[in-house]
Amino acid sequence: MTRTAMKGAVVVGVDGSAPSEAALRWACDEAARRKVDVVAVFVAPVFVPSEWGNVVAPPEAEGQRMLEDMVRRVPHDGVTVHRVVRVAPPVLSLRAEAVRHDASLLVVGRRGAGRLRRLVIGSVSAGLAQNPVRPLIIVPSIDGQPPAPLGPSSRILVGVDGSAPSLVALRWAAEEAERRDTTAEAVYAWSFPHLDLLPLLPPTHDNVTVLHARAKEALAHELAELPPRYRERVEPRLRKGDAAEVLLRLASKADLVVVGTRGQGFVRQHVLGSTSNAVLHHCKAALAVIPSGEHVDAGEHAGTDALGEPGALAGSDLAH
Repeated sequence: MTRTAMKGAVVVGVDGSAPSEAALRWACDEAARRKVDVVAVFVAPVFVPSEWGNVVAPPEAEGQRMLEDMVRRVPHDGVTVHRVVRVAPPVLSLRAEAVRHDASLLVVGRRGAGRLRRLVIGSVSAGLAQNPVRPLIIVPSIDGQPPAPLGPSSRILVGVDGSAPSLVALRWAAEEAERRDTTAEAVYAWSFPHLDLLPLLPPTHDNVTVLHARAKEALAHELAELPPRYRERVEPRLRKGDAAEVLLRLASKADLVVVGTRGQGFVRQHVLGSTSNAVLHHCKAALAVIPSGEHVDAGEHAGTDALGEPGALAGSDLAH
């Protein structure tokens, strides 16, 4: 880097693929809005196959070349873009850079397929989502282009479930809505208890009415926890159905979907459980995964193996 990035920089992982270029474009647009620098991080494996024959190029040199080419292609007027090349496990490297620069956002693309394998896109985005150290933005791309920059007409959607981490995500979404002069929709999904409980609580009209009333009360209580200035930016939405399915359905018309981590409510384990592929790989909107507030040390890699790739997702506890 030519100089030290300012505090709150937007850190973005790139790997030479079109989705990672879309992530860099999104990061530059957002950095311009926030008036901060961008730190573009290219994480290289130990050996990088060269484009020329069977020659193996030094990973730093090949990574630097790809990074320079990508930064040159992406418009970033008024934004300083620092270039960083690391030869290390991707998840650990990106977490470390996010902490080092006290990043306001850590940004990666979705469905990376660059010439370098096992880098920051695709499976690594899932690894980062399991235990984010800073707000993580996973940017989709359509024909190599990121979603439109967020503004006054943007639709921000945040899943809530009554847990403390859900309130952290809700407040973050409200702050972003204020930053963009728009509103955030707080979606609280409720459903009838598991079939095992039906003998104790059959789906009568009265019981359904009670469950709906309890969900409405829980949503109102969560909104009441917000400071008044942020409360004005939130529109409550109560929806019947499975929490993950509801959020995914509404996400099809959103510009930014926000979820929290380590939720303890009844939607726990839904996002990185059976619907992890749908949320992390098929959500058409940018996905923001907000830490619960208990940041892990940058050297930790819970949920990843020794190479920085994510481990099993079945027991993860990312919740709305």
